[in-house]
Amino acid sequence: MSTKLLFFALVALLWASPAFAQDSLDKAVGVANEASQLFQAEDYVGAAQKFKEAYALYPDITLLKNQIVAYYRAGLCKEVIQYGKDYQTNEASQSVSDREDVRFMRVECLYRAAYAAYQANDIAQAETDISTARSIGIKNDDEVAKFRKLEDLIEKRKNPDDQNETPSPAASSGTEVLPIVGWSLAGVGAAGLVVSGILHLTYFLDYSDQSDEFQRIEADALRDGNNDLYARNRADWDKAFDDTDSKISGLTPIYAVSGAFLAAGGGILVYHYFIADDGSTTATIAPLLSSDRAGIQLGLEF
Repeated sequence: MSTKLLFFALVALLWASPAFAQDSLDKAVGVANEASQLFQAEDYVGAAQKFKEAYALYPDITLLKNQIVAYYRAGLCKEVIQYGKDYQTNEASQSVSDREDVRFMRVECLYRAAYAAYQANDIAQAETDISTARSIGIKNDDEVAKFRKLEDLIEKRKNPDDQNETPSPAASSGTEVLPIVGWSLAGVGAAGLVVSGILHLTYFLDYSDQSDEFQRIEADALRDGNNDLYARNRADWDKAFDDTDSKISGLTPIYAVSGAFLAAGGGILVYHYFIADDGSTTATIAPLLSSDRAGIQLGLEF
């Protein structure tokens, strides 16, 4: 056996040895920890690169998934589509939730790619991306609605005689309309409350100024014993009070309606941003563990 063959045989034995594998795992864990820190710092591109390096050191399927999550958070759909395919064709054991996470990210990115191709008038590419997404699986109602809308737009562009294109298929999702409605209602309500508050304060200060004058006149009338002046002043003072009270009472419906608008808008915004299902899920990093895969897991949300 030649020296070169002996060298390669030695390398193969080292690679296969438990010590060498453990060393690779230890290095991968270190790099994955760096990746998770970058992810928490919202440096998603850097995190994806580190997860990629860790996967090269120790090809654990969940490291590949976290690489995809980081690319998704960075908005790099080309990479999500590419590595998502690698993940979905990998024969390693995958949890149901992990498979669904990757499916969701890949389908979403294929939708974005298809819409970008549609905007660039590359209808063939748009249809290819949609077909790929359908082969992966378009599942929830939001996905179905978006892709159907995009297909309608593509069909209208292919048949311009009966087209009336809508600007963006993204608007087909009800969740895209909710924040607009919510902010509009909340804005109207807040404006109404501010205006009502200013008017309320204005009426009160105006009455306060009048009261000072009425008090001065009353003091003069009492000092001079002028009963007619006292009576007229009292009548004017009572009328000023009634007028001011009437004006302030008239603001009550405005307060009520404005408060209702603000509450409705706020409720919609809370629902949209904190309750409604936006498709986000959680990815976990399994290789940040000992070799027996037991230990702490870190959640990455996307």
